[in-house]
Amino acid sequence: MKFSVSGFLLIMCLLCFAVNAEARREKVIVVVDAGHGGQDPGAKGRHSKEKDVNLAISKKFDKVVRKNSKDIKVVMIRRKDEYISLADRAGFANFVNANLFISIHSNASEQNPNAYGTEVYVHRQSSANSERLARIIANKLRTHARRNDKGVKKANFQVLRESTMPCALVEVGFISNRAEEDFISSKNGVRLIAESIYLAVAEYVYGYEPSEIKRSGKDKRMARKG
Repeated sequence: MKFSVSGFLLIMCLLCFAVNAEARREKVIVVVDAGHGGQDPGAKGRHSKEKDVNLAISKKFDKVVRKNSKDIKVVMIRRKDEYISLADRAGFANFVNANLFISIHSNASEQNPNAYGTEVYVHRQSSANSERLARIIANKLRTHARRNDKGVKKANFQVLRESTMPCALVEVGFISNRAEEDFISSKNGVRLIAESIYLAVAEYVYGYEPSEIKRSGKDKRMARKG
């Protein structure tokens, strides 16, 4: 696969994350892709844009991982509001030889403004490992963040099609739904979603759910309200 100029610059900027192959294998590398960015805002809600929600959740996920795990290393496709092509996103995950690739998105429905809930996608020719990862993510979003689970689905999204490692695309909620937009763009909503994805990755890697993160009574009330 050939990289565009922007892809080359992305690789050069993120080479600080790349170490030699032996050291790299000491950690599980998770590439996190905050969908959209720059001139591509993604879906729009009443008071938020998808690109910003995606980035906030991705950055919080990075913080949660760094706080709770020494064995998992997060590499973010973007840390600011910038445009990166789909080919370059998947290409970079392949370049750093990531163990997992997770793309974060926010859903929308013009036909049904009341639509709500999470969806997790794998490629239509996905591996069993991708499907396992997706199922665990969907489960944690349901049990930890108390989101409505719309299931694991298959699609031909480019970032999934061109990534060579187990991967999943997570639609964290419908930005077109007023209540869900408020939740996924809120500080606590961002935290609960990021924690859910971390718990899923940790369970995928270790085979069990870590005990570091617990939900409070406030979290439960807030999640039900959202």
